[in-house]
Amino acid sequence: MIPRTSEHSGAARSRTLARLLLALLACALLLPACTGGISDADLVYLSPLEAAELLDADADPPAGLIDLRTAEAYETRRLPGAARLPVYNIGGPPRDPWRNTSLIVYAEPDGLLAAAGAKKLLKAGYDDVYVLRGGVQAWAQAGLPIESGPSELDLGGPATQPSTTQPY
Repeated sequence: MIPRTSEHSGAARSRTLARLLLALLACALLLPACTGGISDADLVYLSPLEAAELLDADADPPAGLIDLRTAEAYETRRLPGAARLPVYNIGGPPRDPWRNTSLIVYAEPDGLLAAAGAKKLLKAGYDDVYVLRGGVQAWAQAGLPIESGPSELDLGGPATQPSTTQPY
């Protein structure tokens, strides 16, 4: 057995580090392809006031609001006129009533669920999708109106996909 010298182990570490950096770079370049070519850089974020302005515009058809949160959160506090649609229900080609309209999606203040929903909508063929920065919390803090209670616009079940696991 040949003992390792500090020169040998240093060169090996450098090669390992170079391979690791190359692998990370490859992952970063391939990730958009795995997500349908849609990245965070493709998303357009609106402040609550910008979203309210878009909703007040005389667009035909008017902009739509999609709440991606749980049914309980939706009934507790939501933007006026928002439809609730769980992320796992998003897919397929654009459909009425949202065909050819601007869509504003929102969820919790961190924006992760809203970003995921926006990416799925863009991948499904919706062209004009925005993310409300800060969600319903930022909307309320901006002094904009809030609704609560049951709604006919609740279009889905739980916010997470139901389990397909069968009980024993």
